[in-house]
Amino acid sequence: MAQRLVRKICVRCKEEYEPDHSTLEKSGLLNLPKGTSLFRGRGCTYCNGIGYKGRMAIHEVLVITEEMRDVIYGEVTTSKIRHLAVANKYHDMHFDGMQKALAGITTLDEINRMTAKL
Repeated sequence: MAQRLVRKICVRCKEEYEPDHSTLEKSGLLNLPKGTSLFRGRGCTYCNGIGYKGRMAIHEVLVITEEMRDVIYGEVTTSKIRHLAVANKYHDMHFDGMQKALAGITTLDEINRMTAKL
């Protein structure tokens, strides 16, 4: 299991916006339907002009099955382990964060900032 804390959008200055093409491309969300809205904080006195207030965790959990254990103990590449994990419904922190951004809890920028090196 792994987790990171990401900033939450301030509920008092939260605003809806339609992301541009480059933002969607950078986030790997080019397949979103046209007209999909996201949210961001405008900045207010409650959040000290930042647009974020509070934090929440994004997670990833890798369940080690018998098959996964056999693969790990064998001499295989990390791509083979990742392929097996994805086949077993594994979702990484970036995926969890993107779901939370699409739900309007945090922003794409925040998720990209916190998961850029993963």
